[in-house]
Amino acid sequence: MLPSTLSIPIERHYERESFKQLVVSGPPDSDSCIVAAIVHDAPNNKIVFCRIQDKCWTLLTGTAANAQYLDFKSIAIHGNKLYAVDWVEWKYLMIFNLENANAITGHRIYMFLSMPEDSISEEDDTRRFGFEYAFDCIQSFLGIDPSRGDVFLVRQLVRATKFRARPRILFPCSTANKFWVFKLDLKGLRWIRVDDLDNRLLFLDNNGVKVLSPNHIFITQSPPHLLHPNSLYFTHTYLHLDLQCTYEHHIGMFSLQHKTISLFIQNSNPRLGFPPQSLWFMPTFG
Repeated sequence: MLPSTLSIPIERHYERESFKQLVVSGPPDSDSCIVAAIVHDAPNNKIVFCRIQDKCWTLLTGTAANAQYLDFKSIAIHGNKLYAVDWVEWKYLMIFNLENANAITGHRIYMFLSMPEDSISEEDDTRRFGFEYAFDCIQSFLGIDPSRGDVFLVRQLVRATKFRARPRILFPCSTANKFWVFKLDLKGLRWIRVDDLDNRLLFLDNNGVKVLSPNHIFITQSPPHLLHPNSLYFTHTYLHLDLQCTYEHHIGMFSLQHKTISLFIQNSNPRLGFPPQSLWFMPTFG
């Protein structure tokens, strides 16, 4: 059982918006399982973690890569190692060792990443319907293959807006236009763009990236058949800039080989508040 959220040492202006992302290191019934989360502590996003039987959450502070001064964007965990990127995103990678909650170690690495030319776009200064401005936004998400330990960075291009009353909160206002997938090379301190996942699949949602190996996704038939190898499945919710505040929910697939996007589901939903994002999960039978 997880500790109460009341044990998280942050101010609670918006309780329902405290958790931004949550990851686990293994099965929740394991005593060694570590749960880590990004929480909003205005004006920044901080990291907290715990083990299943802990009485309270631990805030990542102190000298561990100056964590208390960073504004975290995405996290992923493998064993006792927690990987994180901040709002500078691809330029820096933080790696924390959470084995001992009383002696956390961490280091911040400057990473080299050469973005493709087609990722650069001009800002579109659009001012209408209560939004301050619209611009092309690239968002970054981390994911780890639990069987191999490979770390991936997925970058997604969308058109986003910033709402006047809530700075730093981005509302996507178009379909996901492009994706780039990178793999971590710690020896060379760089992100390497990949077009082949060795038949693995990536599942992207607002909680990060899940990586599945081929043996997890075979269909029950003879011979076993993999649906779409080397692909990224994604969920995406965005707001139309119209007076009706219509939200579109998309579920689709991006082929790394062909660089094409296929949409499976498109739903419209008029709402006053931004709806929750859809999440991928892997069912466990037995």
